[in-house]
Amino acid sequence: MGATALVGYIGNLCNKKYSATQYALLSSASSLCNNTVTIYAGKLVNMMGWDGFFIFTIILALPALFILMYLNKRVNV
Repeated sequence: MGATALVGYIGNLCNKKYSATQYALLSSASSLCNNTVTIYAGKLVNMMGWDGFFIFTIILALPALFILMYLNKRVNV
């Protein structure tokens, strides 16, 4: 469900003339972040435990939530 929302949002951000290139770059950046976190998630769980890992991921998500609130005010989606 989140991926569908991301596709819709990225599609709205892209300039129609360059939509294929912009969509490819934005979706690649998103995939890179997801894959990087997945590689180290097991090691982080072993180091922090599950409780610490969930708190850590919540803290990592906060900047993205603030950016979304900022973009919501600037971009009419």
